[in-house]
Amino acid sequence: MKKLCLTCLVLLLILSALPVFAGADYSTSIEADINSKGVYFICTDNDEVIYQKNPDESRQIASLTKLATAAVVFDSVKDMSAKATVSDNAVHSIDGTNSKVLGLIVDEEMSIEELLYGLLVDSANDAANVLAEYVAGSTEAFVDKMNTLAVGLGCENTHFSNVHGLDDAGNYSSPRDLMTIARHCLTYPLFETIVTTRDHTVPPTNLSDEKDITSTNMMFSGVADYKYPYARGGKTGTTSGAGHCLWSFCEKDGYNYMCVALGGDMMDFDDDNVDERMSYIDSKILYNWAFDNLRLRTVADTTDIVTVIDVRLGVEEDHIRLVPAARITALVPKEVTKESVLIEPVREKTASEIEAPVAAGDVLGYATIKYADEVIAEVDLVAADSIKRSLPKFILDRVGRFVLSKTFIAVFSAALMCTVVVVILILRGRKRADRIRIVGKK
Repeated sequence: MKKLCLTCLVLLLILSALPVFAGADYSTSIEADINSKGVYFICTDNDEVIYQKNPDESRQIASLTKLATAAVVFDSVKDMSAKATVSDNAVHSIDGTNSKVLGLIVDEEMSIEELLYGLLVDSANDAANVLAEYVAGSTEAFVDKMNTLAVGLGCENTHFSNVHGLDDAGNYSSPRDLMTIARHCLTYPLFETIVTTRDHTVPPTNLSDEKDITSTNMMFSGVADYKYPYARGGKTGTTSGAGHCLWSFCEKDGYNYMCVALGGDMMDFDDDNVDERMSYIDSKILYNWAFDNLRLRTVADTTDIVTVIDVRLGVEEDHIRLVPAARITALVPKEVTKESVLIEPVREKTASEIEAPVAAGDVLGYATIKYADEVIAEVDLVAADSIKRSLPKFILDRVGRFVLSKTFIAVFSAALMCTVVVVILILRGRKRADRIRIVGKK
C-alpha cells in the first residue's frame, strides 16, 4: 500500500498529458484506470459532469440506500429532538445478517437526530429500522415513501425494497440517481453536519450509556491508502452483492467536487500484496486529477462582441452588435485563458437582419463556446444597444411593401380591369348613342 502515492502520481501525470476539455467526455481517457463499475463525478460549483461510467446502469448499492432513508426522514420529520422508541422488530428483524448496528435495545428511546447520526456516521441498520417505523409505522410503508421520493426527484433507474441496503434484487440505483438523492439531502443543513462528522458521541438514553461512534468513511481515517486531506464528507456501503460503494464530496482551493463510485473491487492496486478498496482509490484519482488539471474560467462575458447583424429602419444606425446574454464560466484545462476560446454564432439560430426598434438585451441569436473544437458551453446572444425606429423610413418602407405586395397588385389589377371595362362600356354607350342620333336625323 505504501506505493500508492507514487502510483497515483504516475497516473495523474499520464492523465495530465491527455487532452482535457470541460464538457467533454473523459471516459475514454480514464476508463482503464477506474475499477468501479459505475461512477458519476461532477463539479458542484457549476453542476458540470466531469467523468461518468455507466451513469444510468442500475446496481445494488449497499448502505448508500441510507441516503434515501435519510432523505425521507428529513422530508417527514420537523422536530429532530423528538424521540423514537426501539421496537423488537427493529432490532431482531436483522438478526443473522451480520449487520452493522448501533446496539439499540428494545424499548430504548432515542432522538431522531441521534438516530440519524447512527444511520449516517455508523451506518447502523437498526437505526434505519427505528427511523422507518417512527416515520411510517412500518419499514414496508417507509420503503413506499422512499420509492415515491425517488420518482419525485426524477430518478429513473432506482427502486428500493428495504431501508438499510442489505442485498436484495429489488434494491438498486444508479450513480446519477444517487447523486440526485444525495444533493437533495444536502439541502438540509443537519444532513451536511452529520455526513461531515468523523467522530460523534451519542448521549446516554433511558437504557444505555453514551456511545462513541466513528464514521465509516475512511477518507477521514488514518489509513494512508484511503485518507484524503480534502475530503469534506460522504457515505459508504459494502455488501457481497454491491461490492464497495462510496459517495463523497471534497473541496480544495475553493473548488468543490462530488463523486459516486459503485461496485468497486478489492484488488492489489499498487502491487504491495495488500488489497485495496477500489471505490476509494478511484474516487481519489478523480479528485486529484480534477484539482490538478481543471480551473473555472470566464469563457464569455457580456461585453464580448460576437457578431454584427444588419438593422433596417433604424435612426442613424444600420447594424447592431450581439453579445453573450450572461457571463459564462466553464471548467477548462488550467493553462486555458479566455483568449483561447472561440465564441461561434449558430447561424440557423441567429438572425441575419432585424428591424428597428431593438432594445438592448433582446435575444437575437445563439452561440457555442469552443476550445480546440470541443463545445464547452452555449449561450444566447443579445443586442448590445438599443436602436430607435425612424418614422419616415418606416412609412416609406410600409408604403413600398404595400405597393409591392400581392394584395395591392391583385387589388390594383382588379381595379384597373374594372376601370378598363367601365371605359369600354362608356365608349360603347357613346357610339350607340351617336348611331341613334344619326338615324333620328335621317
